[in-house]
Amino acid sequence: MTRASSTLGAGSALALLALTAAGCNEGSSGSAPPPAAASSPAAVRAEAQGAGLAALGAAGQGSAQVSANAVTSEDPALVELGKLLFFDPILSGNRTIACSTCHHPTTGTSDDLPLSIGEGGRGLGTQRVGSSGGAEVPRNSPAVFNLGDPSYRVAFWDGRLSRAADGSLLTPDPALNGLNPPRPGLVQALDGSLAAAQAMFPVTSFVEMRGQPGTNPVADAPSNEEVWRRLTIRLVGDGASEPGIAEYVQRFAAAYPGVARGELNFGHVARALAAFEVSVFRADETGLDRFLRGDDEALAAAELRGLQRFVEIGCADCHGGPALSDFEFHALCTPQLGPGKVGGDDTGRFLVTGLSQDRYAFRTPPLRNVAVAAPYFHAGSHRTLEGALRHHLDAIQSARDYDPEAELPPRYRGLLDRDPARQQERESALSGRLAPRFVSDSDLSDLIAFLRGGLSDERSLRADIAPNSVPSGLPVGGQ
Repeated sequence: MTRASSTLGAGSALALLALTAAGCNEGSSGSAPPPAAASSPAAVRAEAQGAGLAALGAAGQGSAQVSANAVTSEDPALVELGKLLFFDPILSGNRTIACSTCHHPTTGTSDDLPLSIGEGGRGLGTQRVGSSGGAEVPRNSPAVFNLGDPSYRVAFWDGRLSRAADGSLLTPDPALNGLNPPRPGLVQALDGSLAAAQAMFPVTSFVEMRGQPGTNPVADAPSNEEVWRRLTIRLVGDGASEPGIAEYVQRFAAAYPGVARGELNFGHVARALAAFEVSVFRADETGLDRFLRGDDEALAAAELRGLQRFVEIGCADCHGGPALSDFEFHALCTPQLGPGKVGGDDTGRFLVTGLSQDRYAFRTPPLRNVAVAAPYFHAGSHRTLEGALRHHLDAIQSARDYDPEAELPPRYRGLLDRDPARQQERESALSGRLAPRFVSDSDLSDLIAFLRGGLSDERSLRADIAPNSVPSGLPVGGQ
């Protein structure tokens, strides 16, 4: 797995904020003392639980602070169908890129790149190269661990897909929205799964999977609904001139025994993808999870100290709950790379809400398996945990001092937005929670130990998760 290290540099005292937008108002420390011993495991556990941290996994495993949001077991036929679809480039317009291209188990369910290289690219992870015109996706590809936990209530960096208070969906496509959606068949097939709703949209993006207009019939579809219809016919046929793919016809019948072939829609495809993701890409046996369930030996000494600092500094203010995220939006003044969303810029949540207070704000990322989720932030601007943490020393000065030569692969170094007016806007939008906090190097080292060791569960990061072949006969994972 291609991941950068998180070795600390020299120094005595460092200004540190929580990994994303924590409330910290204490004064500075002095020179770095030897690491302070953590309180007893029981005391640290009580402190963590009091801050809202909770273990993922099945309830009743020794602690009242285990999340009640255990993932419901999925039907094996549905999971296997989803696995084949996840690795099959048949879902892309030009049949060249799969879901796994940007969310591969060997690259931390992301792709190890600051910005994904979508349609037109070749290869996997850091070896992936783009077309001559470039094919960078506007934002970093997020990891997809624990998507089945109901605490995940917001998808995408800007939260453009979420669940409303009444339980209905709020998505980029009005056809799926509200208690009485215009296309109820699609929504019913999603079966209430936010992960399934999210899986509806990468195939509609020209730069991600759809392809550019004029290159294939899916790219030329006049609407998302027509994209979904054409892809569904590609898989299972239309009962007339399009036969579909025989193995997929059989597997959809096994996974959806009560649904006639002619009634299948892309919601069923997305639901199968979600069944695979939530069943396989789980990280609920981390040291933190075992510790919160009552195992006093689950965290090494440095990790235990790091957890205590994590709580005391205020990281849990935003990285709390079962998912270690508040699923809110915070402006961190992080560097902007690539095409952005509008004219080389990306104002984040503002593009969804239109509210001035949401300018440059992005969703708080969950933290389990954060050590394998680099690069960090919405544009993948920082390649190490240490770099991400150090950005919070002084976010504005960090952004001004940002060195693309040190942080970025060669392909991306010329993509940094250097527009001074936009940089001033990002500085002005900086979250009020990010007042500097001084922490010793030893405490910072313990924090990194906790984030790396205490939050890791690599059971699902195996190459053998990928199938040997896919029903389309195309290369597994795309070209």
